[in-house]
Amino acid sequence: MNKLLPMIIGVICVTSTAFALPQTPALMRGLRPLGMGNAFVAVSDDENALFYNPAGLDDVKVDRVEIVNPIFELSTSLIQIALDLVDSAGNSDDSDADQTQQIVDLANEHMGQPAYIRLMLSPGYTRRNFAIKVFPGVEANLDVRNRVFPNVEFNGKFNFGMGVGYAQGYRDKLLQVGVALKPVYRIGSGDQVLGIQNINSMEETIQSFDNRGFLVGVDVGVKSHWDTLFHMWDVPYLTDIAAYTRPRVGLVFQSQQFGLTGDVDKDRSTVAMGGAMNFDFWNFENIFALDIRELNQPTSVWSKVCMGVESWIGKKRIIGGRIGLNQFRPTIGGTLDLKFFKGDLVAYYEEVGELTRQKGDLRVGLQATFGW
Repeated sequence: MNKLLPMIIGVICVTSTAFALPQTPALMRGLRPLGMGNAFVAVSDDENALFYNPAGLDDVKVDRVEIVNPIFELSTSLIQIALDLVDSAGNSDDSDADQTQQIVDLANEHMGQPAYIRLMLSPGYTRRNFAIKVFPGVEANLDVRNRVFPNVEFNGKFNFGMGVGYAQGYRDKLLQVGVALKPVYRIGSGDQVLGIQNINSMEETIQSFDNRGFLVGVDVGVKSHWDTLFHMWDVPYLTDIAAYTRPRVGLVFQSQQFGLTGDVDKDRSTVAMGGAMNFDFWNFENIFALDIRELNQPTSVWSKVCMGVESWIGKKRIIGGRIGLNQFRPTIGGTLDLKFFKGDLVAYYEEVGELTRQKGDLRVGLQATFGW
């Protein structure tokens, strides 16, 4: 046990600084957008606009100062893996052979189960047309493969960055343009395969991740409120329908990164477009959104489509709920927004693996925001 427990802690620490498979937006995914299927390009109207579509900063209605706002997100499979690891550490003797065999047995038991964890802060200030945030955080994704010679596959990074965004609207929001600048200092592992047949070699591998560098990313986005367009045209019936549904569209170029120092993996650049409409009913404000993501990537249609519905009780947006489909996998979330505290919950399936529709990883997330 003298080697097994430190090794287990080391593996957990490594996977806490390891990156998941490519996701968009790469630097920061908000729990509100995730709850509605990650469809937010045309919806963007709060602090999440800085990472989804900076043009949406022109639609921010309420100034917000976020002092402390930790995000904790993990795969449900990781809970069972952690419990089994702790149980194995308590039942193991001091021999390398016994410890190695216990790890191999655990690997076989959880073979092919993806595990993910994210810990992040993003304090900042958001108002109409402008936002600034800092976002230190770590992510992890690992997968156990190969029953004959079990190994853990993962890649990883730790980010400490800052985001600054500005947007401007023209012709009564017929055109909104926004840009976000995101300098990031990154420590990453790159793609790694960690064999678990030998505990000593695992310990050496765990200590070897030191890729680091400084990156600068740029996002550019546009939005358009089509109710303004129909009002200008004054088309019978269509003008009234547009005034009620407030249709809007958006387009964003994300993660256009430039490496300045060091040798560290960049996030892949993506292009996304989306549309959104409101369907207010009685005392509920309802939003429907549809995004087509990664337009510049050779992925299948299933991996590109995100859609969701959000509903707020009353115009003050104190209690809200949302459901959606992220890559045609279900998502659900909710928000309680009080004056000095906001709580967000989300549960969603994320597609992992290189083959489309290969796996769905069930993840849950929580964010507690203190500010005003």
